[in-house]
Formats: sequence, C-alpha cells, structure tokens
Amino acid sequence: MARSTFALDVRGLLGAEEQLALLELPPQLRRRLLNNVTKRVRSLSRQRIREQKNLDGSPFAPRKGTGNGKKKMEAGLGKLLDVTRLSANEAELGWCNALTRWVASQQHNGVSERRTAAQSNAAEPHSAGPNATEPISRSGRLSQLSRLSRFGGLSRFARFAGRLRLPSGPGALVRGVLVAAFSLYIAYYGWHTHRLYPLHDMTKPAFWNTSSEDVVAAKRAAARVPDNVLVAAAAKIGPQLLSRDRVILWDAPGDRGYPDAPWVIADIERYSWPFPSLAAQQADVEYFKLKGYQVVFQEDGYLVLHQGPPVTHVH
Repeated sequence: MARSTFALDVRGLLGAEEQLALLELPPQLRRRLLNNVTKRVRSLSRQRIREQKNLDGSPFAPRKGTGNGKKKMEAGLGKLLDVTRLSANEAELGWCNALTRWVASQQHNGVSERRTAAQSNAAEPHSAGPNATEPISRSGRLSQLSRLSRFGGLSRFARFAGRLRLPSGPGALVRGVLVAAFSLYIAYYGWHTHRLYPLHDMTKPAFWNTSSEDVVAAKRAAARVPDNVLVAAAAKIGPQLLSRDRVILWDAPGDRGYPDAPWVIADIERYSWPFPSLAAQQADVEYFKLKGYQVVFQEDGYLVLHQGPPVTHVH
C-alpha cells in the first residue's frame, strides 16, 4: 500500500483544529484575541529584558569595559514597547515614536555610531529597517519631544507625549477652542470669587502653619465643645469635631433648613463660607446672643456659644 503524502500527527491535528476555530471567530473577537496575545508577548519581552536574556535564553553579551554599576541594556526600550498595529488578522508590537524605533534597530543590529549633541538635534530619525512600522504623521513633532530626554525629568513627559493620539480636523479645533475658553473662564471666575471657596486657602503658605495664633485659637475653641452633641461650626473648624460630635455647617439664618444647634463655633474676624460677608457673620452672633446663647469661649475672633445648662466637662 502506497504511503499517503498527506499525514498529520495528533499535535498537528490539534493545531489545525484550533486554527480553523480561530478563523470562524468574528473579526471583533479575533482582534481582541490578537490584542491580548500581543500584550502577553510584550510582558514576556519586558521580563526577558529585565533578566538580560536573548530569545533562546542565552545571556546578553556583556558591555564593553569593566566598570561597576553599569545599567541594564535595553531597559528603556522594553518600557516603551506598545501595540503599534492591530487588525482582525494581524498585530504588530513595536514603538510608536520614529526615533525610538531607530534606536531599537541600531541596538538590535549591533550598529556602532558616534554622534554629538548638535548632530542629534539636526538629524532626522533614521529608517528602522523593513520590519519596522511606518512613521506616523505626528512623528515630526514628537521626535522633538524625544530629544528632551537629555534634560532628565522631561524624559517621562516625552515618553508620555509619544503615546498620545492627537486629534485633527475642524471638529478637534473647535473642541480645543471651547475647552480653552472654558478653562480661562473658570480661572477668571475663581480668581475673583476665591473667598467663596475654602480650598483656595490651601494655596497660601499660612494655611499649612499649624502653630499660628488663629490655628491655636481654633483648636482651643473646638476643645470647649463636649462629645456627642450637635454643634454648628464654621467651615474651617467643623472637620476637627467630626470624630466625636454631630456637626452641621454654621450658616446664615435665612439659609438654615434645620433648628438652631445648642452649640455654635463662630468666627467674626475671618470670612467663613457660605456667609455672604463678614458683617453677616457678626450679625448672626448677635442673633444667637438675643436668643439666649452664652459665650463660653472667645479668642482671636473665634467664639463658642452655648444654649442650655452649664457644662463643666471639656477637652
């Protein structure tokens, strides 16, 4: 009996069945599968670079010279590996930036080249060979960012900008103008109404000084309020009491949607949101006094008012 010219062992049969099953998948699923496989290959490549090994498991050729403390080879290239092209039938792993592709090609092919800083600034990125991806349209702009890597801290920004997919066309221009106009409006509005926003104080050096007179006075005022009571506190003092009391915001009388609290911590020398003005804060303190509240503490503009029987236990 003549021997068949077409034969498959078990492993070949399994491989053929798997390939036929993959071909039956819809394009969207094949694209997703290729994307996951390519990212897995990227992880394995990065691990291999960290271990300084070739594809066959042999170690990298040592650097020239015997100096101590030499950095690992190709470490930066491994971090910049990305999926550069993806479709339902194929995927490509490489580098988005043309200059990075050229450096990778030079190292892969073992090409030696001596260049000065002036030559690097003036030269355009070289071709990375037939197996490299074609330069994308924004490579001219991003190659300039890549050269910023000589300045230390800017290298991370250059790598980040190299991964950006910059929009183009009239629609992108209109969106950019609208975003810029909105940002300018917010900055202008915030600058002229900064007193309405407590977080604005975080931009001032005095905010971080915990030994100033007003901070010490605020801590003493908070200490005069006992535990497990309802207290209406100024915006800057309320957070100090949240762990032991029920705290509501000290607000103008017309805006209160709740009964007056038996304890009040007020500030009559510094603006406290959401009052409209410092005069309104001072008028509210007089309102509490007319209602029978007693001032049990007063220091550096902070007042602690209480309505009810005297309390002897304080912090």
